[in-house]
Amino acid sequence: MFFEIYDKAYLAIVHWIDRFTATKYWQWKYVAFLTAYILITSCPNYYLLGGNRNDSKKTVYILKLVDWIGAHPFQNFPAHYLNSEELGSGMKSHFAKRPGRVAVPLFCRFLGLNAQHYIWIQHLLGCLFLWGLIRWLTLYTNVRIAMISAFMMANLFVVKWFYYDFFYYDSTAFLLMFVAVMSRNPLLTIGSVVVSGFVDERSVIGSGGILLWWLWQESKGKLYLSDLADFKKYRATWATIFGVLLVISLRIMVLRFTTLEVDTSLIGKNPILQNMNTWPIALFMTFEGAWTVILMAIAALFYRRDWPFAVVFITTLLVVFGGGMIVIDLTRSFSYGFLLILFGLVYLYSPRSAVPMERVLLSLAVICMLVPTYYVYGPEMSWLSPLILKIQIFLRA
Repeated sequence: MFFEIYDKAYLAIVHWIDRFTATKYWQWKYVAFLTAYILITSCPNYYLLGGNRNDSKKTVYILKLVDWIGAHPFQNFPAHYLNSEELGSGMKSHFAKRPGRVAVPLFCRFLGLNAQHYIWIQHLLGCLFLWGLIRWLTLYTNVRIAMISAFMMANLFVVKWFYYDFFYYDSTAFLLMFVAVMSRNPLLTIGSVVVSGFVDERSVIGSGGILLWWLWQESKGKLYLSDLADFKKYRATWATIFGVLLVISLRIMVLRFTTLEVDTSLIGKNPILQNMNTWPIALFMTFEGAWTVILMAIAALFYRRDWPFAVVFITTLLVVFGGGMIVIDLTRSFSYGFLLILFGLVYLYSPRSAVPMERVLLSLAVICMLVPTYYVYGPEMSWLSPLILKIQIFLRA
């Protein structure tokens, strides 16, 4: 009975997809739908951008500090800025290490914008990310898988954060990392990796996904270590490696040749002890049903005996996991492994496996839709709640 209902639902959905993708501008129409869906199911806290609430004052003050970084890059905040009662102890520690993340504040200052303007730019970047995701998956799989996978991704933190975030800017780093796998141009790859590293240094821990993608693409699935010396053939691979080394070197130089001091009190042993009870929840909540894609990809790598790619895949996964464990912001850190999902989707696809894969992805998309999205930081969790609850909060204010 259940399987009969599921088969009918699957056939109805793919029939609708086939008709929808035959229309003009279907990709942008689907982006508009997904954006509206995200804003309704995980509505951003727009009420924080104004009013006399304490949390509103805190948000406005934080945005002013971001603007200060654009005017004073690689400088420590004056003590009275961080000791303000409006900031709070948790954000004080965050901003004590924030001045090295200068890419977005400098971009805003260059264009004469401020941090509050960038909130709306980030919404547009979310639309661009979704559009690029649909085009990229259509290129490497098929339109059905592209649409189902895009809906699955739209239910995950990594995409919702484009719209929900006001001042962390991880989503800008996500977009730059995705750009690095969209183009084989070495300069674009290096630039994307380096700039994302100055949006948030955690992009380095997820750069193994970029390396994995280009190793697989440029070797055409058959990697021989002796071929890696062919810089022309593996130009995007080497560009990724150079970009990672360059951003690490530049950040070390910044710390050495400027007066910038980074607060590391919330990195290492203390966060690991604090996160012991919440990291399993954060790990699941980050990718929800999409973890199945990652596990299937690992199983397929072993089954096909693609050992070099399996090593890079698992190493990247462990680095993302380890990097997330040693900081407070678990969900944000784990999200930097999102490229492993995209690699898994393409790696698992073949014309023969298309229909079974569509059926599995449809189930995973439903799971991701039903599981609420949470932002886990240390021992605390915050629900990315829907529009109806935000309206109630606004009316009670």
